[in-house]
Amino acid sequence: MVNNQKRSTKKEEELRLLLKTVKELSIEKSRLQNHIDSIHNSRFWKVAQYYYKLKKAAYIPVQIDIGQEIETFILKSKGAKIIIMFTAVGYTDREGHRSVALTKHFSKENICIFVYFDTFNFKDLDWGTPAKNIFVIPNEEFIERFNMVQHLARKMHKKLIFIAQNPCRDIMYYLAERSINKFSLVYDIIDDWEDCHKLGLIDWYSREVEEYLLRKSDSLLAVSPPLIKKFKQKRIHLIPNGFDAAAGMKKGRSLMNEKDNNISLGYVGWLDPKIFNWQLIEEVAKKRLDWKIHLIGYGFPKNKRLEKNIIYHGVVRPQQLGSYIPLWNVCLVPFKESGLATRADPVKIYIYLYMGKPVVVSSVYHLKAYPGCYVVKGNSDKFIEAVEMAIKSGIKMKEVDTFLAQSTWKVRANKILSIIDQI
Repeated sequence: MVNNQKRSTKKEEELRLLLKTVKELSIEKSRLQNHIDSIHNSRFWKVAQYYYKLKKAAYIPVQIDIGQEIETFILKSKGAKIIIMFTAVGYTDREGHRSVALTKHFSKENICIFVYFDTFNFKDLDWGTPAKNIFVIPNEEFIERFNMVQHLARKMHKKLIFIAQNPCRDIMYYLAERSINKFSLVYDIIDDWEDCHKLGLIDWYSREVEEYLLRKSDSLLAVSPPLIKKFKQKRIHLIPNGFDAAAGMKKGRSLMNEKDNNISLGYVGWLDPKIFNWQLIEEVAKKRLDWKIHLIGYGFPKNKRLEKNIIYHGVVRPQQLGSYIPLWNVCLVPFKESGLATRADPVKIYIYLYMGKPVVVSSVYHLKAYPGCYVVKGNSDKFIEAVEMAIKSGIKMKEVDTFLAQSTWKVRANKILSIIDQI
């Protein structure tokens, strides 16, 4: 009788423990299911699904010529490294793009592949070799040939470096490949892309991709101190933009009226109302009717009516700027207040200074550390005061020359290469 009671108590205890275990497993199952659901609903999962969908759908009919051209190019080219520059713009000399300028200097001692997804349609070259040691190819053509490039890099015992300038979903394939076949990854932060996206200027930005690049890149570069401050990462290297004195920016035959004795102001660059402060410039033009304001660049608003003393010259190649800028008294960077503007490092600044012109700037506050720059925050009256001060004070060319000597694309490229060597 006693033994039966003991056996019964033991079975009840076993049953209790079993029920407890079942309950715990049920809770754990529910927890895991919730975790899986959260993953499926996350942005990262959506990006990953997009990547595999892209990879599956990205079949490109075999074009033997391009594949053979790349292979022949790599095997015949001489260089210590294979550098892939992934960027949004095509290879062109029509704009002073950082990606093109750096690639040209990288190619002096390295094999360079310039991969673009070209959202801005500045294609001078679809694919091919515009210069020694440089091969240009659109992203949709390069995806299917990336494995071949990795194989050749291993075969030739060359270091493979992937420099990303644009955090977009198109780059997901390469990031996924890196988890399998290791290569060096550098994120070159050239703009506040998040704010650029918020302003409606681009549609390809992916926050998830940028966060991945910030976490996983071997090296991080940024063009301005405010851009570094935004990401709050101590390991970001400051590599501002630059210029090339040999880019044809010498004074040539004037395309303007040199007999005009009025004060002339000028701007070169983006004229989109989301970044360019049209209200400021129009107010200045109305308050100083004897001043002439010259505008050069792309993004000019459709059906825009200009004040009589504002002249739009259209899009001008960098090689032709020497026929315009030398005739201006002061150069301008009249940007609207935004994160994009305050964190920018406009390439035009270096061109203006090289031409010996003082510069009046709005919104890009870190440029006050640059010689010859007058930075203002406020209305058109303060902007006019800054212009008058710039005309009166002029520019100290000795300081400017010292500054520019350390601001060439060659200097920038060499510094990046030294950073890559440490990876």
